[in-house]
Amino acid sequence: MRPKEIEDDVVVQAGKELRAAGRAVTGYALRREVGGGSAQRLAAVWAQFVAGEQSTQALPATQLPMEIAGQLSGLLTEMSERLTGMAHAMNDTAVSASERRVTDLVRAATEQRTQAERELADADQAVSELEANLDQERQARTQLESQLQEASGQLQSREVELARLQEKHQADREEIERAAARIVQLEADVARLQREASEARDGAAEVRGELRAVQQQNTQLLQRIGKG
Repeated sequence: MRPKEIEDDVVVQAGKELRAAGRAVTGYALRREVGGGSAQRLAAVWAQFVAGEQSTQALPATQLPMEIAGQLSGLLTEMSERLTGMAHAMNDTAVSASERRVTDLVRAATEQRTQAERELADADQAVSELEANLDQERQARTQLESQLQEASGQLQSREVELARLQEKHQADREEIERAAARIVQLEADVARLQREASEARDGAAEVRGELRAVQQQNTQLLQRIGKG
């Protein structure tokens, strides 16, 4: 509710009191004196009073003729009616503009709401698609983790088998080295036995030669004994 305006007479009286007290007459000073109102309006009322006061002091008051006073009254009435009509027209224009503004704002708000609803629907659909893709990614990740665990188990088994094969290879290598050493020893033994056999054959040949010589001697001896 619009506050009630302070009457001009009250404002003028307050200004006179301030001036009589030697204080500056300002809008805010008048407001303090009268207890309210617009400081700008109060200052305007006081300025109008001071201007009228100065005009009264400068020119003596004269009585207007009746014809002029009547014409002036008619003009004032006509001007008041024109101003009132202009005020109504301006008010109607302002109301129409405000209604158009409200209509435009409502239409813009409706369009923005519709656009927001469409964007929200698109966002919901995008979220649903992202959730579906996320579920697929999770399933794929679970499968990959399972495959990784299986591959890790196989790798561990292969590492164990490789270690066993390496141990067996080492054992086989050591066995081969021992077999090679035995072969070298056997070759050395064979060579020694071959030498011994050769020496034995040579000894046997000498013994056979000596035996033939003894046999010949025995034969000759028997022949001499038989002739004697």
